[in-house]
Amino acid sequence: NNYVSAPRPMYPSPERVTNPATPNINSQRNNIFSAPTLRSSSIQQLPPGDSSIQLSAQIQFLNNKNRPAGFSEFFLVKSDLDSIFKESGIRIPSGRNIKSSAELWARSVQRGYRYPGVASSIRNALASKSLARLKTNSIGKANLDNIEPGNYFVIGTSPLGQVGVVWSKSVRLIPGSNNISLDLRDAEWAQ
Repeated sequence: NNYVSAPRPMYPSPERVTNPATPNINSQRNNIFSAPTLRSSSIQQLPPGDSSIQLSAQIQFLNNKNRPAGFSEFFLVKSDLDSIFKESGIRIPSGRNIKSSAELWARSVQRGYRYPGVASSIRNALASKSLARLKTNSIGKANLDNIEPGNYFVIGTSPLGQVGVVWSKSVRLIPGSNNISLDLRDAEWAQ
């Protein structure tokens, strides 16, 4: 084993889940949020089981150099990114030439001043639907143990490249060890 495993995922306490739909001038003007609230009571519990994840995330650039998606947060959820946007009432703003929820997330992380409150609203929506969170270490690796086998999505973003990369990858976990490698081929959106 040539890497240090990431710490066990932490679940947000109800006090730390903020209400991304709290009206403010910017969110009303941008018309991005439509959900009245996100309640902390909707936070999911990780079903215990005998599966484990060994996650590895990296990007290969045009010069053929690989760069790990280090210190990036990933969410283990039951729905894809578009479904979570829809359920949470987060909409793609009109007039900004953004074509997908993944692109909105990457752009809001890169240029938060252009999309005030959007990145945190997306993260809060994911956290409320999350069964577990993984944070990669400096070499883009993370582990998660004792998961129920089944179908999940691994969703995360990293500020690699000009704008960033967003993953929303469907995975089927079987009993035992499950190696999940994420790269540009698995990206929902990248630039």
